[in-house]
Amino acid sequence: MVVYDPQKHHRRSTRLPGFDYSQPGYYFVTFCVHLRECLLADVIGDSVGLSTFGQIVRDVFDQTAVNLWNVSIDQDVVMPNHAHVIYRIHEWTQEIETAFALEVSVRSQSDQLAPDLPIRSLTRKPTLGQIVAFHKYETTRRINRARNMAGTRFWQRGFYEHIVRTQRELDAIRRYIINNPRQWALDRDNPKNIAGSMTK
Repeated sequence: MVVYDPQKHHRRSTRLPGFDYSQPGYYFVTFCVHLRECLLADVIGDSVGLSTFGQIVRDVFDQTAVNLWNVSIDQDVVMPNHAHVIYRIHEWTQEIETAFALEVSVRSQSDQLAPDLPIRSLTRKPTLGQIVAFHKYETTRRINRARNMAGTRFWQRGFYEHIVRTQRELDAIRRYIINNPRQWALDRDNPKNIAGSMTK
């Protein structure tokens, strides 16, 4: 059985020069809260209890298939100070292109979007970087409105990504994500472990 190794892959991007990150496939992504503050959730036993900010992240994730035209989320978990996501990029079909073109036309004729509505991406065939940027932007926008802190950074710069190449690897990463809450006590992003490593 393939076991996903978080120590081997943790936060270390293997971004490939020349690789088309808009092509259909599965991509494993992790992004962290700025300064690794635990603002998203509490882990109690094997369960994750989302904060108000964590619920905002959850809501944005749940709206992925609506707001990002050819993207869905295969598996995800919102942890206290980071989120793991498996994005699936689908083929950009003619049906999607037609709907996308209509949305662009309608939006171009609108003077102003209602501020409380989600912002739908107007990027054709988005790359993985654009997908993550959209999610970071939209979650930050809503979180900063909730805490009345416009313009404040919420997420750490950059993100970890890994191209999922086989079904066995996909299944292993799915298990890693599902089991992540019960591994929180050992997680390198757990503040208790960060503090402990600094004193060694």
